[in-house]
Amino acid sequence: MCKIAVKASLLGAALGCMQPAIATEVAITELLANPFGSDSRGEWVELFNYGSTTATLGEWRLEDEGRASATLPTVELAPGDFLIVARGKSAFETAWMGGRSDERIVEAASGSWGLTNSGDELRLVSPGGNVVWQLAYSGSAITEGRSLTLDPGEDFVHTVYGSKDMPGVRINGPDVTGTLGYEQCAAGPSCPGAASGAAGDWGSPLAGTYGLQVTARPTAVRAPASLALACIGLLPLAWILYRGRARRAARPPERLVRMAHQYPG
Repeated sequence: MCKIAVKASLLGAALGCMQPAIATEVAITELLANPFGSDSRGEWVELFNYGSTTATLGEWRLEDEGRASATLPTVELAPGDFLIVARGKSAFETAWMGGRSDERIVEAASGSWGLTNSGDELRLVSPGGNVVWQLAYSGSAITEGRSLTLDPGEDFVHTVYGSKDMPGVRINGPDVTGTLGYEQCAAGPSCPGAASGAAGDWGSPLAGTYGLQVTARPTAVRAPASLALACIGLLPLAWILYRGRARRAARPPERLVRMAHQYPG
């Protein structure tokens, strides 16, 4: 029994080594919940990869704590890069990019999402169901034409800024994390790169000054070479164990073999 348990654990370890790590160091750094004009075309969310590995965002979701959920397209977000998820790609590019198309601006691949002006939650969820980033705001945090932007002094240790039952974003003071957190964007040090879009909205899309925090949450960093070598060493053993199981499964039980010898047909 002990041998079986050891073999099963070795086989599981070898197969586990074959599973690719999913980079999860992606933050929601800015959002515009109440733009001038149409919310359904003017709302957007900014994502930032603060880790050390490229994140592939296919099958990731933006959702609230209710029914709204939208799946992101398959796009790669390199360390230090931004991505804008807009409800209207062309509307965003007209308002903020001078009408130029930009591959850093995407729409959801499926589903629907939106930001309620009177208060809402926003979560970024990885394919395994892990909530990578979460924030919640009340109506008092939203001003028409002003984005909410994460303070550049944040170190990405905090990834939860409130929930539906307890909104954590507080304007002109510390958020629920005890740090400055999210503030309304206006010209000044708390919103580097602040500018006014064509519709009169204030924001700083694609212009933050966040640093890479490669040691903040090490789950997304590449496995060390020693672990990789250990995994390589386990694979031949896993194959031997698998083949042994297959041969035993295909071989008739010893009891039946003895019976066949005792009572030949």
